[in-house]
Amino acid sequence: PELHRMRGEAPSRCLPPPRSRCTVAPEDPRRHGTGVKEPAAPPVPPLAVLSLGVVAMSTGAIFARMAEAEPLAISFWRCAIAALALAPLGAPRAPRELASLGRRDLLVLGLSGLFLALHFATWIQSLEHTTVASSVLLVNTGPLWTLLLAPLLTHDRPGRGARLGALLGFAGGAVVAGGDLALSEIGRAHA
Repeated sequence: PELHRMRGEAPSRCLPPPRSRCTVAPEDPRRHGTGVKEPAAPPVPPLAVLSLGVVAMSTGAIFARMAEAEPLAISFWRCAIAALALAPLGAPRAPRELASLGRRDLLVLGLSGLFLALHFATWIQSLEHTTVASSVLLVNTGPLWTLLLAPLLTHDRPGRGARLGALLGFAGGAVVAGGDLALSEIGRAHA
């Protein structure tokens, strides 16, 4: 505070940190007239966007299974419709952002698109060979594989909670797989 007075500055107020350095508390523009603006409220409530995303993810496999088209066509139209729905949100910034990308960025972007196409094509094809529940379960095991491979590839050690979560995830997968196996045996017995 003494140093601030010597410079003619107002002392900063510090928030009590949990074992870290002091951070400067934001000034209230109405009280001090500093001109600092509070962040604007999002145009759509985040909970509404999250809910819409959960509904879309939860029903995507069911609609893909009901579609009377080839897996690649379903994949294409799924991505095309999503791109059209999101285009108005990204179009104003897209030209500027694309122009700022370097050659390596464009290569990574192209490879990402290729792997996304491969993901959708194989996942939608899997809906013809197993139940929707098994297909969705398998396609969402990415975090489990990351947890298993991280110690080998990045030498990161998962915490106790992550290990417990992985065990629960694998247990849930075993329950779904067991149910599918029982259903397929019942189907063979009746055939």
